[in-house]
Amino acid sequence: MANLPPGQRGEKGEPGSCDCGGGGGNDGTGGRQNSPRAGRTRPQLLRRQSGMDRQPGTDMLMNSASVRIMDSYKSFSDVSYALQEGAIVFTADEKELFLKIDHQLNEWISVASYIEKRPRRMPFPTTPSAGSTRAPQAPVFLSNVVYGPKLRLVALPYLLPGDLYYKSGSSILGGDYACQDAAQKVGMTRSYFKVFLNGMYSSLDTVVHRTQRTAVPVVNYYGQRLFNSFEEMLNNGNWNNRIAIQDFGGKDIAQWTENIGRKEILAWQGVRRSQRLSEPFTPDCEGFSNRDKLKTGRATNLLSGSLFQSREITCDSRLVVLCIEAFDENSDTLNPMDYRRK
Repeated sequence: MANLPPGQRGEKGEPGSCDCGGGGGNDGTGGRQNSPRAGRTRPQLLRRQSGMDRQPGTDMLMNSASVRIMDSYKSFSDVSYALQEGAIVFTADEKELFLKIDHQLNEWISVASYIEKRPRRMPFPTTPSAGSTRAPQAPVFLSNVVYGPKLRLVALPYLLPGDLYYKSGSSILGGDYACQDAAQKVGMTRSYFKVFLNGMYSSLDTVVHRTQRTAVPVVNYYGQRLFNSFEEMLNNGNWNNRIAIQDFGGKDIAQWTENIGRKEILAWQGVRRSQRLSEPFTPDCEGFSNRDKLKTGRATNLLSGSLFQSREITCDSRLVVLCIEAFDENSDTLNPMDYRRK
C-alpha cells in the first residue's frame, strides 16, 4: 500500500457531559447551638477493636446489657467495643447517656445530655414503707444528753388519720402496732413503744409503765432531755423547743420535706385523766377510732414546744403521731403481763 501524506488536524469537538448521579451538597446548618461542648473533638467509636487490642478484664462485659456509669468518656471509649448492642452507658464527666446501636461497627448515639438541666429533688414518702430503714448516726455535739435510764419520745415517720389505721389495725391497737413496727425496723429490738394517745375509756396517764412514771427522764431520739419525768410531761407539757423531736429515722420532723418553711407542725393530742374528769366529752375522735370529717379531735403544734395546745381539728386530717417507750429498755420489767397499760 502506498504511503499517503498525513491529513490535516480536525476541529475540536463539543465537550461531553457526565451523568454520574451525584449532585452538589448543600451547606450544613445542623448541630447544637450554644452548646458548652461545641467544637470539642472526641475519638469516633466506629470500628470494633481486634481481640489483640482488648484490655484485660473486658471480656466480662460482652454478655452484660445493664446500664453502666463510666468515670470519663475516655474510659467509655476504651471498653465500648466489648459492650453488646443495646447497651447504655452514662459518662460522669460529660453527663451524657449513650446507646449502642450497631455492634459490628461499634456505633453509638447520644440519648440524652444533662449538662444544661437542673436536677430535680424528689420528696420523702409520707406513707408506711414496706422496706426497712437504717437509723443515722447521732450528731457529734449534743446538749442535755441523758446517759442513764430514759424514755424516748419519737414520732412516726409518716402521718396518720384520726382512727390511727395501720396495717388492718385501728385505734390504740393500730397506733401501738405502728410504733412498735417502726422501732423494730430501725433496730430498737429491746424497746417497747406505745402510741402517746388514749383509747375510748383510757387516758394518757397509763401509757407508761407505773414503775417508770416519776423518776425516769423523757428524751428525744438522740437522748436529749425533754422532761425530767413522765409525770412532769403530763402536768406541764412544755419543753425547750430548741431541742427537736425526731422520727424513727433520726430526722427532725421540722426537716420533713412537707414541713420545711412551715410555722406549725400539728400532732394528735391525747386526753389526760384530769381532762376526763373535768370535761367528760372532750373531743378525741371517739378514742381515736373514727376518721369521719364530721367528728373532731385535738391537735398541738410541736414547733411551739408544748404537747397540750388543745386545738380542735377534724378527724379526717392526717397528723404527726408521737410514740413513747413504755419503760426503759434496760429495766427489769420483763414480764409480758407488765406490757399492758396499767
